[in-house]
Amino acid sequence: MKKGTLLIFGILFSVVIYGQDPSDNKIPRKTESALPNEYPDGVYLMDSESDPNWSWPEDAGVVLGLKWATSNSRHSQLLIDRYARKMMIRAKNWGNNEWTAWNRVLVEYNGQIGVGTISPLANLDVRTSGKSGVIATFLSDEGISDGLAEHKWTIRTGRSFDYPNRTVDFGMVSDSYGQNPAFYVAPKGVEAFRITESGKVGIGTTDFSGNHKLRVEGSIGAREVKVEASGWSDFVFEQGYELRTLEALETHIQEQGHLPEIPSAAEVIEQGINLGEMNAKLLQKIEELTLYLIEQNKELKDAQAQILKLKEKVQTLENE
Repeated sequence: MKKGTLLIFGILFSVVIYGQDPSDNKIPRKTESALPNEYPDGVYLMDSESDPNWSWPEDAGVVLGLKWATSNSRHSQLLIDRYARKMMIRAKNWGNNEWTAWNRVLVEYNGQIGVGTISPLANLDVRTSGKSGVIATFLSDEGISDGLAEHKWTIRTGRSFDYPNRTVDFGMVSDSYGQNPAFYVAPKGVEAFRITESGKVGIGTTDFSGNHKLRVEGSIGAREVKVEASGWSDFVFEQGYELRTLEALETHIQEQGHLPEIPSAAEVIEQGINLGEMNAKLLQKIEELTLYLIEQNKELKDAQAQILKLKEKVQTLENE
């Protein structure tokens, strides 16, 4: 901030000193609403006052004006406050005899820098008066050689002590020429999280192969997981459902080594499982098992009834 202010002062001071007598550049104070054509050509100096008679944004400040000698279509004013903490600039609005709105250039307050504010709340405070839009940009104009594997543009936060073990990096990562941009987070300089331009999220991995929106290298802990399924297994209880005989089920298990409609161990290792689909299939097997038990219970009751009749007959014969 201070270097920028000194540079501006140095340039304007040189123009004033070597161009003409500095006292010739001073003009009487005008109101903030004075039109551009009311100012002299060349470089001029003026003070500012904020009371209602003058209405300048800064009180007891300095106004430096630059107006092209032959035309008032190129005309700018720089307003610096009396503490050299705030700078504002405005310009003539093209061919119209009017000013643009004031733009804050840079503000330093107790070692803090503000952009778009005169009261920064942190070492760097960037603000906008708009309800939406870009507040700040961090961009590189440097070209990148095509074919390089990966490039990162990083913002680093944390402590300098024991660097980098107490820092967190975040920013943009991309391939050649900034293509396929993604957002990443790297505690202690080691990437732990990434979001791709297509909305895929990786935690502990940068492998985004397949169609998965979320890839996690490691376990996931949660209090609750809700899977929105497209169907369920109550069709097992519908009329007309063909339930395999136990003999057919036994044959399938002996030949295939797993239940029908359930993937084999080799398939699961290679392809994984769909949680919602697998829960539905497991429920299907539970419901089929329930039907087997109901049928077995009926057969058991029939057998018990027959046994009871046989006992009664035996008892009758013994009593004769």
